[in-house]
Amino acid sequence: MKLENKSQYQNIPNYYEDEIDLYELWLTIKKYKKLIFAIVIVSLIIATLYTFLTPRVYTVENTLFLPNLKTINDTLFSSSSGSKTSDRSIFNKNDIKNLLSNLDKYDENTLKNYLKLNDDEIQTLKSIKVSDIKRGNLLTIRIDVQDIALAKNILNKILDYINNLNLIKESLQQNKLLLEKERDNLYAKIVEYKFLIKKLKSFNHQRDNLYLGFDPYGALLDVEHKYNLILETLKTYNKFNKITYLSDPIYPNKPSKPKTKLIIAVSFITSLMFGIFLAFFIEWIKNAQKRYEKNN
Repeated sequence: MKLENKSQYQNIPNYYEDEIDLYELWLTIKKYKKLIFAIVIVSLIIATLYTFLTPRVYTVENTLFLPNLKTINDTLFSSSSGSKTSDRSIFNKNDIKNLLSNLDKYDENTLKNYLKLNDDEIQTLKSIKVSDIKRGNLLTIRIDVQDIALAKNILNKILDYINNLNLIKESLQQNKLLLEKERDNLYAKIVEYKFLIKKLKSFNHQRDNLYLGFDPYGALLDVEHKYNLILETLKTYNKFNKITYLSDPIYPNKPSKPKTKLIIAVSFITSLMFGIFLAFFIEWIKNAQKRYEKNN
């Protein structure tokens, strides 16, 4: 009876063999600590060499100002609605942003021709990024360069590229001509209405108003208001006729790439995890061999 009970207990599987023993894990790590330490040291040396050998990249930024140059329709619309401001402009922010963003997609030869860069400038330029500033007609442009001394020249050439685009130049010229033509037409109407009012002073005011079908005094005020708005818009065209930078470029105090601290930290963590995994794997292989030899 006792033998039967003993055989029954022997057939019961030992579930505790599959449980994780933290102490055994610690002993395994301690056993292979030299291997783990060596992997971490080698990884840190490689990461350090990479950060020293990789060329430094600096991010230089500046803010583009897009003048709010209204078209003739916006100018006359604002006069009829009583508002003197309009959010619409010839320099459409989204269009300019897309044009600048596309520069980063071109190959070196195309970019060199478009921006008229020399060999040193095209080699040092790594990327062009544009972001929107919600307040006002402003865009932030960032360039990544290896030679920070050439950053200002590159930014100026990007600005020249935008201002010299036929799309921008033709739009400016066309709208300015339309404004000047409308200015002359309005001035002719002002002269006409003033002459008519002067003539009406010798007649009965009410009777002639009925005969004309409109109030010449009110019409004169409306035309003069539109005329003054056209003059203000033309002054803006003459003063702000191109995109400019708000200030000098903002230079960084340190390189943006490579990120030395981040690279070393990631290298340390990944190498440590790999070393521990390798130690467990080697120990598992040895234990598997021992079990195989014991069974055979």
